[in-house]
Amino acid sequence: MQNGQIIFILISSIIGIILLIIYPKLYPDGLPELALPIQDIIPTPQKENKSVH
Repeated sequence: MQNGQIIFILISSIIGIILLIIYPKLYPDGLPELALPIQDIIPTPQKENKSVH
């Protein structure tokens, strides 16, 4: 049971981090303060962004 709970917490935290990275891309005017430090830590591929838009 404890191992399952730990895995669930890890997965949920990873999903939360991914949402923090994707959300500023979907709404660039919404959270510029959060977008800049995250993109500095995790460089995002620019080619995919241009192809999506």
